[in-house]
Amino acid sequence: MNAQFDLNLDTALKRLRLDAVSFSGLLGRAGDGAPEHWEMSAPSIEVDLKGQTAAVPAFAVSYSNARLTGKLQATKIIDDLGATGSVALAPVVLHEFAPRLGLVLPKTRDPRALAQFSASSDFSYSSSGLRLEQLQAQLDDTHLTGNAALVGSRGR
Repeated sequence: MNAQFDLNLDTALKRLRLDAVSFSGLLGRAGDGAPEHWEMSAPSIEVDLKGQTAAVPAFAVSYSNARLTGKLQATKIIDDLGATGSVALAPVVLHEFAPRLGLVLPKTRDPRALAQFSASSDFSYSSSGLRLEQLQAQLDDTHLTGNAALVGSRGR
């Protein structure tokens, strides 16, 4: 793994700022052939341990032929994590990407089916669950829009 960033640390205020963040490496599954390159980058990451907040105003993650971008704000990062932000998956060729995750796509009559997937959403996470808002997904010519929630409860 490779890592590169500029670190600014204020120990009195318990604040940490990483600038020009870049992590990269190779990732593969046993018996899956050559590992694929992955990368995560962000212009900045700010963590305030005293205020229990974290902010990633923009990030990009790539693996194989998939690229995910977004932003993240987190609160109560030590006591009771809450997070909001957005994510977007650029169009990915499923026939090439699914095997990298160990997934086998079903055979279809049309070889062009299940070819390209993309998605985007705003999100919020708390102890009560995960919410996806303004969700937009596209699989080939099929479009899906809406909101979704995965509701949980502590202690259950």
